[in-house]
Amino acid sequence: MTQTSFDTLATTKLLESSGIAENQAEAITIAIKSGLEGDIATKVDIINLESKLTQSIAETNRNLDEVKRQLDKHDERFNKIDILLASINTNFKWVYAIGSTIILFLAMLVIPGVVEFFSS
Repeated sequence: MTQTSFDTLATTKLLESSGIAENQAEAITIAIKSGLEGDIATKVDIINLESKLTQSIAETNRNLDEVKRQLDKHDERFNKIDILLASINTNFKWVYAIGSTIILFLAMLVIPGVVEFFSS
């Protein structure tokens, strides 16, 4: 924090001229100075902090935008995978149906021959 200037001699003299005893004026001046020397933010401090916060927020927003772009890429990949799996599932059903038909057809061709073989 920036230190503000405080004229202790002028303050003590002002207090004394208004009728306050010298030791009391000095005590009041020391108390005021102690308060001013604490962590009091000046207008410049606040402007600097606001600038840093604005930069930090802008950087955070840029980072969030990048994360969103990455998530969108992953979403596109997952959508493509879902489409591929659905296609495989459909193709598997066709292969299963065709395979079952072929097995049934072969069974119809072979079973009469087997039955005839064993019945003779």
